[in-house]
Amino acid sequence: MKEIGKILSKEQNEMMLRLDKALQLFKGKQITIDTDEDIMTNQLYEKFDYNFFKNCEEEALLDFQDEDNDTTPTICINIDDICHIIIDENIDMHYVKEIEIKLKNKFVINLKNYFL
Repeated sequence: MKEIGKILSKEQNEMMLRLDKALQLFKGKQITIDTDEDIMTNQLYEKFDYNFFKNCEEEALLDFQDEDNDTTPTICINIDDICHIIIDENIDMHYVKEIEIKLKNKFVINLKNYFL
């Protein structure tokens, strides 16, 4: 996360640190990822994982994948495309229920803890 932070603005970096902290609580768990597009809705990720990385064009990217299932689609988004993040969390219990990521093109990704 530190290397990625070098190429992000201060606001983006703060947003990504908050998102990274929330995603850590989803890592390895069974979650669903909903999108507002018909291509992929309500995909179940048995063992959720994610990765922040830079591509050869030095763009900061974030992808969501399933450690146990190669057929589950990997979602890759450019961090510059993120315009808003909503994290539904219980700070006292260190529990995140849902993460909503809104992209500039109005595409919305919802990550939800499968067992509530």
